[in-house]
Amino acid sequence: MIVMPILPYTQFFISHNNQQQFKSFSIGTCYILLISNVLRIGFYIGEPFEISLLIQSIFIIITMLILIFLSSKLLHNLIYSKVITTFLLFTTIVIFISFVTRKINLIVQCIGGLSTTIEILLAFPQILKNYKTKNAEGLPLSTIGGWIIGDFFKTIYFIELNVPLQFVCCGVFQLICDGILVSQILVYSPFIFEKQCFIPLKQLFSLFLSQFFMLWN
Repeated sequence: MIVMPILPYTQFFISHNNQQQFKSFSIGTCYILLISNVLRIGFYIGEPFEISLLIQSIFIIITMLILIFLSSKLLHNLIYSKVITTFLLFTTIVIFISFVTRKINLIVQCIGGLSTTIEILLAFPQILKNYKTKNAEGLPLSTIGGWIIGDFFKTIYFIELNVPLQFVCCGVFQLICDGILVSQILVYSPFIFEKQCFIPLKQLFSLFLSQFFMLWN
């Protein structure tokens, strides 16, 4: 459960030199995850929840910072140093406010609510980018598939653990956004399924058959 939210992004680490892949990916997704998970850590200070979710937030933050670095390096922009400075300042402010107001339930709940509200917007930058370009090519299906699987099991996990309602609502809404992303692929770039799924599976099957007949003979 801890590493599940970062699994969809492994393709970016595997293909870290694929410029087209990073161009198709909305870096706004990383910003949203950074902000929401820093706020989640702040929420934990006032209302401790499942420790695995806290560790998960730390893993997500580290992953997003690495992704922003790779994107900055590959696309030759200079945003990374600014992102790090802003991130450290924002984190310091959130942790300080959360610690000082940890006994004030209203503020604690506002921090938790703000965290999940921002996380709900996770897919929005990508949905907006796909809509503007009328193209969903370049974004790995493995990433979107990972989002869907991760959000589904995350929502079930939240329900089973009886965690604060904010987390459950966030999971449900993210599943709806995942559905919108899939519909965009079907409308804008339906050939992606053939390119990233059917052709590799066909090649894998052909390789399997050739190896099988070689062994048989």
